[in-house]
Amino acid sequence: MANERQEDRKRPTENTGNEERFATGTNAGRTGASTGGYNEWSPNWDKTKRELRNKYTQLTDNDLDLREGRESELLDRVGQRLGKTPDEARRIIQESSSRSQTSAGERTK
Repeated sequence: MANERQEDRKRPTENTGNEERFATGTNAGRTGASTGGYNEWSPNWDKTKRELRNKYTQLTDNDLDLREGRESELLDRVGQRLGKTPDEARRIIQESSSRSQTSAGERTK
């Protein structure tokens, strides 16, 4: 029975070449140098949150509640609201956060 639940939770996250990776949680199948998270997102979170709410109007303030040590809950909420996997939600937030950091850096020059 536990195996059935785990199988139900597996979702394809991306197809790279001939192999397909599945996520069974927020950290499964992740590659790349920067995975994001509280310390990376929090400095410009208000701006990131505004950008996400403007782009994805179905997101609520509660969906975007960022708390240290509870990033996976944020990813689950955002993913569920957008119909995405937690890894896809992380990518969306990461991209928005990167844009926020870039525009904040440009203003300080």
